[in-house]
Amino acid sequence: RASMLGPLLAFLGSRLVAVALHELTHGAVAIAYGLRPTVHLGLGPFSAACTTVPGAGARGCAAVSAIRHGGWLFSVALPLVATRLWLIAGSMSVAALAALWLTALDAVCSDALGWTPRGRRPPG
Repeated sequence: RASMLGPLLAFLGSRLVAVALHELTHGAVAIAYGLRPTVHLGLGPFSAACTTVPGAGARGCAAVSAIRHGGWLFSVALPLVATRLWLIAGSMSVAALAALWLTALDAVCSDALGWTPRGRRPPG
């Protein structure tokens, strides 16, 4: 049992960091467009992480698209780089790597494809 604790903590910690970075990427892109985003990390088991950006639509389709797609692009790039480093140096646990890929899959499904599970909606 004790041997499972390390990988579990690596997975959970990596997932938390990856989701936070994903949402912060949305926020950073919004700030680059002169907007004021609000990042909600949704740490509860039934709460979804999301970034709301009031006024994004007024900046046009390019701003909305950049904000929307910036998150999933970052979330896919992160495990690609991490996997490359893992293959070269083995510098990351497989559990942590799996969490990064899970976040990438979640990001592509929600941001690129618009799929969100029932009950997972932004607050407000």
